[in-house]
Amino acid sequence: MHWANLLTRKAREAPACQVVKSPVRAPSQVEALDANADALGFPLDAIWLDIEHTRSKRYFTWDEASFADPGMLARRMGPKGRRLVAIADPHLLIDAQYDIYAQAANASLLVSAPDSPRLASANRKREEAVKDSRASHASKNALAGNHPPFEAQCWPGSSSWVDFLSSRAQQWWASLYSGAGEDSHQPRWPTWLHAWNDMNEPSVFSGAELTLPRDAIHFAPMRRRSAWFRDPRSGDQRISSWSSGKIQAACQIAAPQVDGTCDDTLGTDSASACISSMNEDERQQSASCVQEQPIEHRLVHNMYGALQAAASFAGLNARTFAFATSEGLPGSPPQSAHSPKAERPFLLSRAFFIGSQRHGAVWTGDNTASWAQLRLAPRMVLALGVAGLPFAGADVGGFFGIPKPELLLRWYQAAAFMPFFRAHAHLDSPRRDPWLIPEPWVTYVLEAIRERQRLLPYLYT
Repeated sequence: MHWANLLTRKAREAPACQVVKSPVRAPSQVEALDANADALGFPLDAIWLDIEHTRSKRYFTWDEASFADPGMLARRMGPKGRRLVAIADPHLLIDAQYDIYAQAANASLLVSAPDSPRLASANRKREEAVKDSRASHASKNALAGNHPPFEAQCWPGSSSWVDFLSSRAQQWWASLYSGAGEDSHQPRWPTWLHAWNDMNEPSVFSGAELTLPRDAIHFAPMRRRSAWFRDPRSGDQRISSWSSGKIQAACQIAAPQVDGTCDDTLGTDSASACISSMNEDERQQSASCVQEQPIEHRLVHNMYGALQAAASFAGLNARTFAFATSEGLPGSPPQSAHSPKAERPFLLSRAFFIGSQRHGAVWTGDNTASWAQLRLAPRMVLALGVAGLPFAGADVGGFFGIPKPELLLRWYQAAAFMPFFRAHAHLDSPRRDPWLIPEPWVTYVLEAIRERQRLLPYLYT
């Protein structure tokens, strides 16, 4: 077993995914891709929907004028083994009428601006909690209030970023995918829709470093261990020291397992098992012992995207097995929960960290249509595999630029042997559907894709 997997568990198994993603703005384009793949004999497993499918770049919404019935598209393509994948970035448009933003802002689930009043409030509350370990249950949300979040420009315009270091934000984000507490007839993320997290380095259009400022403030839970850990040697005896949740929250979305051990590696499966094993008094005591500690972004930056992906996967996993706790986190589903129709969740993330292989695929980001970038792509994907993230790939053809037919052919031939295979281009790029490539190159492109198809039984389980 790979050394990284010894530390963080094995890579996530995922369905085969050779895909075409050209700029898609309307259902008619999805239908055209589907029909052309059938007519011309091109293998196609998924079609990807970028931010244009949403209502004015509001994630977890649909542009009802263009996508009046996206479920119909999924039902038509599903019997052919084809899937839809949609995007959700970590930034949210600042709009009080946008319910996702309003929920996050009202619950203080957003990254705070440097030197915000929330930082001073957090320090005071933490000091008070340390003095009085029997803080009331209401103190769990003592930091909630109108504290200013960090604001900057991104795709939707003026935006704020979800604070994925916060366990409350992790649970809330997971619930957007799992559908916990929603109308089951109109879920935000239907069971037929797979997931793509992008821009999660995080990318910020305005600012000196094009990311969150190093002194932007995240809030990590600081838990009294007595609320979460049971000493296996003495039964109900609790360890009574306070500990910073900085490392725990950064490395997992999980509570300890029922046997008293702790999973420290971006886990999702043990959280609800521990929570569900508590009685109501224990849950109240656990909640009352949680405070939030301010952490600067400089300490969170490298793991921010991995935290988002872990929260997304938690929700997708809960949705898949129809088994979620009231907190929106998945548990280890009983055998009876494995429905014959259950499908393994698929998730792609642009940013990642050690442990990200447990949640899905990654790719090398926005490359360019050049021979130099083609030369680099296999090296980067192989390096990721050596580092313990085997389900990786690169944008076929290059994200930016217009590749000549021979260059595009060579991209397909090289990428056909990469674990993750996706043709991906900028919105303003001319369409690159493989059947649009002129002869004789298109024939060789089709051969490369079909060769990958023949090898899939050896690449995936």
